[in-house]
Amino acid sequence: MEIIKTLTHNNSISAYAYGGSTRSIQQCKKTMVARELIITFDSGEAMLQEDVRLATGEDINWWAEVSDEIPKDKYVICQDGIYIWKEIREWDGEDFDVVDMRFEKIS
Repeated sequence: MEIIKTLTHNNSISAYAYGGSTRSIQQCKKTMVARELIITFDSGEAMLQEDVRLATGEDINWWAEVSDEIPKDKYVICQDGIYIWKEIREWDGEDFDVVDMRFEKIS
Protein backbone atom coordinates (compact mmCIF):
# COMPACT_ATOMS: atom_id res chain seq x y z
CA MET A 1 0.00 0.00 0.00
CA GLU A 2 1.25 3.51 -0.85
CA ILE A 3 0.81 4.98 2.65
CA ILE A 4 3.28 2.47 4.13
CA LYS A 5 6.04 3.95 1.95
CA THR A 6 5.52 7.37 3.54
CA LEU A 7 5.89 6.26 7.18
CA THR A 8 9.08 7.46 8.83
CA HIS A 9 10.38 7.75 12.36
CA ASN A 10 9.53 11.48 12.25
CA ASN A 11 5.91 11.20 11.13
CA SER A 12 4.71 8.05 12.93
CA ILE A 13 4.39 6.84 16.50
CA SER A 14 3.31 3.57 18.11
CA ALA A 15 0.50 3.54 20.67
CA TYR A 16 0.84 1.19 23.64
CA ALA A 17 -1.85 0.17 26.11
CA TYR A 18 -1.64 -1.35 29.56
CA GLY A 19 -4.01 -1.86 32.45
CA GLY A 20 -7.25 -2.65 30.71
CA SER A 21 -9.10 -4.01 33.72
CA THR A 22 -12.82 -3.36 34.06
CA ARG A 23 -15.10 -2.95 37.05
CA SER A 24 -18.81 -2.43 37.58
CA ILE A 25 -20.09 0.81 39.06
CA GLN A 26 -23.62 1.35 40.41
CA GLN A 27 -24.94 4.82 39.61
CA CYS A 28 -28.55 5.99 39.61
CA LYS A 29 -29.85 2.41 39.77
CA LYS A 30 -27.84 1.48 36.67
CA THR A 31 -24.76 -0.64 36.43
CA MET A 32 -22.00 0.81 34.29
CA VAL A 33 -18.75 -0.83 33.30
CA ALA A 34 -15.68 1.29 34.02
CA ARG A 35 -12.53 0.62 32.08
CA GLU A 36 -9.09 1.30 33.47
CA LEU A 37 -6.66 1.71 30.61
CA ILE A 38 -3.47 3.67 30.18
CA ILE A 39 -2.28 4.73 26.74
CA THR A 40 1.27 5.86 26.13
CA PHE A 41 3.29 6.75 23.06
CA ASP A 42 6.56 6.35 24.96
CA SER A 43 8.08 2.96 24.15
CA GLY A 44 10.43 3.22 27.16
CA GLU A 45 7.50 3.67 29.56
CA ALA A 46 5.58 0.91 27.82
CA MET A 47 8.36 -1.64 28.13
CA LEU A 48 8.44 -1.17 31.91
CA GLN A 49 4.88 -2.51 32.18
CA GLU A 50 4.10 -6.22 32.58
CA ASP A 51 0.86 -6.27 30.61
CA VAL A 52 1.76 -3.89 27.77
CA ARG A 53 0.44 -4.43 24.27
CA LEU A 54 0.11 -2.44 21.10
CA ALA A 55 -3.09 -0.41 21.43
CA THR A 56 -6.09 -0.84 19.13
CA GLY A 57 -7.99 1.82 17.24
CA GLU A 58 -10.81 1.46 19.76
CA ASP A 59 -8.32 2.07 22.59
CA ILE A 60 -6.92 5.29 21.11
CA ASN A 61 -10.35 6.66 20.22
CA TRP A 62 -11.52 6.02 23.79
CA TRP A 63 -8.35 7.70 25.07
CA ALA A 64 -8.82 10.71 22.75
CA GLU A 65 -12.15 11.44 24.46
CA VAL A 66 -10.46 11.92 27.84
CA SER A 67 -7.06 13.35 26.93
CA ASP A 68 -5.68 16.61 25.57
CA GLU A 69 -2.42 15.02 24.44
CA ILE A 70 -3.42 13.82 20.97
CA PRO A 71 -0.70 13.28 18.36
CA LYS A 72 -2.57 15.16 15.62
CA ASP A 73 0.42 15.40 13.29
CA LYS A 74 1.52 11.75 13.25
CA TYR A 75 0.44 8.41 11.89
CA VAL A 76 -0.42 6.23 14.90
CA ILE A 77 0.57 2.58 14.59
CA CYS A 78 -1.78 0.19 16.38
CA GLN A 79 -2.18 -3.58 16.45
CA ASP A 80 -5.14 -3.42 14.07
CA GLY A 81 -3.82 -0.84 11.61
CA ILE A 82 -2.50 2.67 11.08
CA TYR A 83 -4.57 5.66 12.19
CA ILE A 84 -4.52 9.41 11.61
CA TRP A 85 -6.32 12.15 13.55
CA LYS A 86 -9.28 13.59 11.68
CA GLU A 87 -11.38 16.65 12.48
CA ILE A 88 -14.55 17.41 10.55
CA ARG A 89 -15.56 21.08 10.58
CA GLU A 90 -18.66 22.82 9.31
CA TRP A 91 -19.13 26.49 8.49
CA ASP A 92 -21.92 28.05 10.56
CA GLY A 93 -21.95 31.37 8.71
CA GLU A 94 -19.46 33.06 11.02
CA ASP A 95 -16.88 30.46 11.90
CA PHE A 96 -15.98 26.80 11.54
CA ASP A 97 -17.26 24.44 14.24
CA VAL A 98 -15.70 21.04 14.89
CA VAL A 99 -18.56 18.57 14.50
CA ASP A 100 -16.55 15.35 14.76
CA MET A 101 -13.03 14.32 15.67
CA ARG A 102 -11.46 10.89 15.94
CA PHE A 103 -8.64 8.64 14.90
CA GLU A 104 -9.53 7.15 11.52
CA LYS A 105 -8.04 3.94 10.19
CA ILE A 106 -6.09 4.43 6.97
CA SER A 107 -4.58 0.96 6.57
